[in-house]
Amino acid sequence: MINGPRRKGHIKNGRALVARAGHTSTIGNEDIFTMACAMSTDKKWLRLDKEWKKVLAEYNVPYLHMNELLPRQKGPYTGWPSTRRDAFMRNLVWVFKTYVTAWC
Repeated sequence: MINGPRRKGHIKNGRALVARAGHTSTIGNEDIFTMACAMSTDKKWLRLDKEWKKVLAEYNVPYLHMNELLPRQKGPYTGWPSTRRDAFMRNLVWVFKTYVTAWC
């Protein structure tokens, strides 16, 4: 998630299916492409989006980008101690665990 969850996707019978593609990274000589898919009700997805933005605001960052957070700590995460980084990730994981109904 670069800018956080979006409410774009297929909504049918009150359920939202949202897929987000990451970008390609290189590990050694291998290109790695990441993708995630989460399902939830439309109501829960709206709440997830609100809570996600609250966590970003609490830590004064505009987005989550794992390539910048781990392991390099660049961009908005420059200079973060491991305790701040770990608390930030715990809060975002809580948001997903609370509002995502299923992963695919």
